[in-house]
Amino acid sequence: MRVSTFIILALTLQSRTNKGLYKESNNKVSRSANGVVATAHPLATQAAVNILAQGGNAMDAAVSAAFTLTVVEPTMNGIGGRTQILIYSPTSGDHGIDATTSAPDDYDYENAPKKKYGRPLVIAMSADLADSTNISGFAKGWDGQENHGFYDKISNLDSPLMPQGITEFTNAGMMAGLATVNFSEDTYKNFNGFYGAMSTYGSFSYLKYGPIRLFSQIAQDSDLKVGKLIWVAGHTGPETAEDSRTHFGIFAPGVTQLFPDGHIVNIHPWEHNEVAPVLAAAFNTDIPIIGLHLTRPPITIPDRKALGMAPHLDAAKGAYIIKDFVQDKPKEGVVIVRGTSSTNSVVELLPRIIEEGPNVKIVAAISWVLFQQQSETYRNAIIAPDEWHNAMIITNGGRRLMHKWMANRIVEDYSLSPDWDDRWRTGGSLDEIVDEAHLSPRWLWAGITKFAADRDRRLDMIRGGIPV
Repeated sequence: MRVSTFIILALTLQSRTNKGLYKESNNKVSRSANGVVATAHPLATQAAVNILAQGGNAMDAAVSAAFTLTVVEPTMNGIGGRTQILIYSPTSGDHGIDATTSAPDDYDYENAPKKKYGRPLVIAMSADLADSTNISGFAKGWDGQENHGFYDKISNLDSPLMPQGITEFTNAGMMAGLATVNFSEDTYKNFNGFYGAMSTYGSFSYLKYGPIRLFSQIAQDSDLKVGKLIWVAGHTGPETAEDSRTHFGIFAPGVTQLFPDGHIVNIHPWEHNEVAPVLAAAFNTDIPIIGLHLTRPPITIPDRKALGMAPHLDAAKGAYIIKDFVQDKPKEGVVIVRGTSSTNSVVELLPRIIEEGPNVKIVAAISWVLFQQQSETYRNAIIAPDEWHNAMIITNGGRRLMHKWMANRIVEDYSLSPDWDDRWRTGGSLDEIVDEAHLSPRWLWAGITKFAADRDRRLDMIRGGIPV
């Protein structure tokens, strides 16, 4: 082993307490006179050890471990992910590599808020969750510009990223207060101030609710113009139970619905290309609060054109068609789907559904509010008035959180969700959790085919419930 370079590589992985998950992990103590490797998987550790044994340095070993982790832990590591590295070399000293969230290469710097207005438009706060939930992007540089890091009242006054800790209630309260401060010369007509952004895991969303509810009341009752709040419910869905059962976020994000209609726009993009257009559409409303629900697991971005899916820009309309009916065959129902793993499993099934049937229409449910703002012609083209009762829901959230999309109890009875048995899901790998939540392709196929086969029975039950 060459010892000229030493490296500490922060592979941002969640620790696990599954005793004996890998037999190699039962030995908790390792000693070496030349170097130590620590990763989240024994095969990645062994890959790095092999590199060191062959004469590689610490950087070689770290890269080897990282690439191995993309194979053995693809839900937590990938080429498209983020990393932060601290390196020390006797010849060049110490330096860091910050490969976390940043603006795209083609970002329009000339019209960026900082240059155009002389200040950022959004102040963000999430502390050590900032990278995990991508809130740190508000302080990232682009086009050769420096990263601003965290704000410091003495040494770093320019950063829009506040260093407040993981104190959800405090973060929400500070951002809500900030968004009510208006520097405009005419505060009754215009808002000139900061928008606030804060994030946490979806399972802890309830900790932010109080201050945001008060902000909603101020926005309603005050004659003075206020700004907007961006409420990021990150790592939402059963997939996050991979970290811990306490992180199982399918019910808690429901607090984002505890507002009068017209006070919050909840948006649920299922893949990253949809985030920008749907967020822009939400900003384009006069609604003061945006609830941005994001789910963590990396997925394969589909070839939408090849699959006949609507383009990702249609997410801005609140709903779009993933698969339409085959027009010359009997129509067996509408499948309304929301969430990353649930939609990803549906997309995986598309070739089989197209080839074998059943003849269902599949609709992506991104935002009820944005969907309702579309023309009647568009809304009816996505889900016709007589199709609402002939539908089922697939969601990675609690079933009750889809109530706006459910026309009746029969729709709910045939729907698929992680709370299918009214129990908390257990921990495990992503694949294990998704399957236990009945959101894997095999469960969705069974659910969709039963839904279609029972069409006449379902509609008879609905008719039977109507008073004569």
